[in-house]
Amino acid sequence: MRKIADKLRVKTASLYYHVKNKEELMQLLTDRIYMLKNHIQGFVAEEVQLQAKARNHHSSYEEMGEQYDQFYRQLPEERFPNMIHQASYTTKTNWENEFHIGLSVLIDGFSAKLMRGKAREPYLIKLDHCANAER
Repeated sequence: MRKIADKLRVKTASLYYHVKNKEELMQLLTDRIYMLKNHIQGFVAEEVQLQAKARNHHSSYEEMGEQYDQFYRQLPEERFPNMIHQASYTTKTNWENEFHIGLSVLIDGFSAKLMRGKAREPYLIKLDHCANAER
């Protein structure tokens, strides 16, 4: 733990404030690495699916998803339990739902940013009133 604290440029006691021991720290790191790996695998799988669709190798997203799902089901379960478990989340995408979720996230983010801007910069409120008056 001392070496880790030194690398992080903190006191060893600071690490123990956040984690009970080295084993807990290693478990947290393993969990983070696993989450990152799954995120990357999902991104890559989705990118490959979209590129294949763009090259017209599949007649539909459903067909493409089914082919990937079959591929994942053929993997040895004892070696790839997590990948097989996560496969259905990366192979059967509801594109319309994904679009609406993404759009909602963008709109919520823009709204929050606009509200923060109004609180800090009063001139934005005046510009908003002018823009609304022109409509």
